[in-house]
Amino acid sequence: MIASATAINGNQTKPGCELYCGNITVPYPFGMGKECSIDEWANINCSITAFDPPKPFIGDFEVVQFLETEVRIKNLVATSCYNASGLINGSTSSIDLRETPYRFSSTKNKFTVLGCNINGLATSVRQTVNYSSGC
Repeated sequence: MIASATAINGNQTKPGCELYCGNITVPYPFGMGKECSIDEWANINCSITAFDPPKPFIGDFEVVQFLETEVRIKNLVATSCYNASGLINGSTSSIDLRETPYRFSSTKNKFTVLGCNINGLATSVRQTVNYSSGC
């Protein structure tokens, strides 16, 4: 997923804050720890014990790259597997961007649903207007 956020300040952080999480530069307004980021939505968890090199996360989503106007993350893939008796294994995936400045890109994100007896739904709620799309 590619989400837009406020402008990123190049290769700078707040004084005393780390600039790198593994191989990823984490520029302000993002930061590792509440004292290093502008707000909770920009707080990066640098997973230093689970990965070598460490990986940055926003919530449950791994950050792949910070660009000037974009944050690129890996999204989870939802699955449903069936046999003749019914559902064997399944998972869901959702992203809640409320309370953040992030927005889905209308040109760079892809929403794909594959399979039989499966559906996908994308919804958005803005003030008093609701948007939904699905297949």
